[in-house]
Amino acid sequence: VLTVYWKGNETFRFNIPEILTLFFIFYLFLNNVFQRSFIGNSDLYRYLAAFLLYFGFKVLHRTDDNTLKYFVYGFFAGVIIEVFAGFGQIFGLVQNLDAKFLVGGSFGNPGALSGFLSVVVPFLLVVILYYERFFHSENLYYLIVCCFLGAIYLIILSNSRGAWIASFVGIVLAINHKYKIGRQILSVLRTKVLKAITALLLLLFVSAGCATLYNYKQNSAYGRLFIWKTSLPMIGENPIIGNGFGSFANDYGKVQAAYFLENTPTEKEVQVADYVTC
Repeated sequence: VLTVYWKGNETFRFNIPEILTLFFIFYLFLNNVFQRSFIGNSDLYRYLAAFLLYFGFKVLHRTDDNTLKYFVYGFFAGVIIEVFAGFGQIFGLVQNLDAKFLVGGSFGNPGALSGFLSVVVPFLLVVILYYERFFHSENLYYLIVCCFLGAIYLIILSNSRGAWIASFVGIVLAINHKYKIGRQILSVLRTKVLKAITALLLLLFVSAGCATLYNYKQNSAYGRLFIWKTSLPMIGENPIIGNGFGSFANDYGKVQAAYFLENTPTEKEVQVADYVTC
């Protein structure tokens, strides 16, 4: 990749989001060094490796138009493995790594599987919407559609509200990019009254959706609120630089124990108290 980059005739530049991402990764490394916290360094190495892979893809894509097609092939292969594994676990053909859950793909956990699928579902939809730019095989097109529908089903089955929201937002953005729905709606709403009514209806829709998701799994939602409430003292200790990347899971247990010792917790708080992983 470096050889292609240095020998390339075209000017190669990073855009602002890429520069900010790279600086943020190096900031996390330096922060962990000064904080003497090495808990999350393995994850930081993965993020840096992912960024370098992205850099390699960007360089090769500028020099060879087929790079994107090869990337889509490899990406789709990884997705279809997870989808097949998920359905294999549903029908009892494959055993999940974690016996507590029926479905988990290769991750062993439905939350991790749905998190992965919520990222790739919008990508699959983009490939479907702009299929003619990538492939010319009709059979492959239908296979990608089936994979997309299978991934949606697994996300719904996971009961992960975060994955539901992420998938919904990604799908809406992909469809809007293709058909410019937002621009068409704005062209219809010519008066301030119509815009205000539409904004109010959208606010009511979002509020109703949030209330529905909260009531769907109240204990889980309240548990998140309790974590935010309990961890506020941690933010106050180092509000700017924090305690080091990956240290939250390790420090939260101490803060939660201190909360129970220094306060009178409610029955609900005792019920939802737990360790955290991140």
